[in-house]
Amino acid sequence: MDFQTCLNQAKKMKKSVVIHAITDKGKGYEVAEMDKNGTYHGVSPFDLNTGQMLKKSTPNTVSFSEVISEAMIALQASRKTFVVMPAMLVGTKFERFYEMYPDRLLDVGIAEEHAATMAAAMARNGIDVFLPLYATFAQRAYDQIMNDIARSDTKVIFGVDRAGFVGDDGSTHQGLFDVSMFYTMPNVVITMPKDAQEAFDLLQYGFNQTHPFVIRYPRAEVMLEKNKPYTFNEVTPTWATICEGKTIILISYGLGVELMKTVRDEMNLDAMIVNARFIKPIDLDYLNQLFSLNLPILVYEEAWGSGSLYPQILKEMANKDIQIKIKGMTVDDIIHHGTRLHNQMDAHMTKDDVIKVIKTLL
Repeated sequence: MDFQTCLNQAKKMKKSVVIHAITDKGKGYEVAEMDKNGTYHGVSPFDLNTGQMLKKSTPNTVSFSEVISEAMIALQASRKTFVVMPAMLVGTKFERFYEMYPDRLLDVGIAEEHAATMAAAMARNGIDVFLPLYATFAQRAYDQIMNDIARSDTKVIFGVDRAGFVGDDGSTHQGLFDVSMFYTMPNVVITMPKDAQEAFDLLQYGFNQTHPFVIRYPRAEVMLEKNKPYTFNEVTPTWATICEGKTIILISYGLGVELMKTVRDEMNLDAMIVNARFIKPIDLDYLNQLFSLNLPILVYEEAWGSGSLYPQILKEMANKDIQIKIKGMTVDDIIHHGTRLHNQMDAHMTKDDVIKVIKTLL
């Protein structure tokens, strides 16, 4: 029976109707019908005749997802870790990890709640466990993460993929609420690297410490020379100075750090740039040193504003009665489908928007 006939019959029924439809992925487009890896689950522009993606890769660049996957592979040389995978093997770029360590990856299907509880049980039995989740899907498992992991201070390492603006992945996939979500949970450490090396370093730090640990990373490409040996550097739970400056302090993390550098150069600005790579807990010693400089501050975050780093900084200022000019650039409205630039325009967080805000602070 064809689908239209089935729908017409259902419309005539006087009771509720369940239509059980067995679908063929990519039906009607032969290249997609033959795809067994999910390549056409979400696509960039491609050649209709060949199915080849039109986007050209930049040499020595990979997605942040692949960086995390490569880091996890590299970690296996020094520690045996397990991955609990909620049906995102291809999306999180863990195919190569699974080929090399098939006994260390457990795919539990589209069941983030179950994945969180299972990861908690493994961790409580002394197993190092990594749970990769798209930021938007982490919300599904709020209760399990809170009660099975955070409250008991159980060390599960969360790879929060697609954090921040996600571009063509769509409006419902925006990774903007996870910082607020994890900030409500006790014991959880939240981090975000600015580049591939920092991703390696923070991931190793996460496994070496003892708390629930979140490493966020965006849907974006980053430099990584895969033909060179990977290294892990020791890091401390501190913020880092990227550039010294005497007129204004620009605080960000993740891709925002590079944007702040671009703005600094374009404005020829003597600005101090701070990499707040540890979003929670805040590096209070460093923050109070910044306050002592008595310079205006801009905090830039691809995150929902009501529960992000910015209000935590305001809280610290209020507690100590610090009077400094400060503004935050965060998301406070629904972001619609479009490119990453369109997302930034929706949120009024483009480079030009940053420049305008800085001018109001100077």
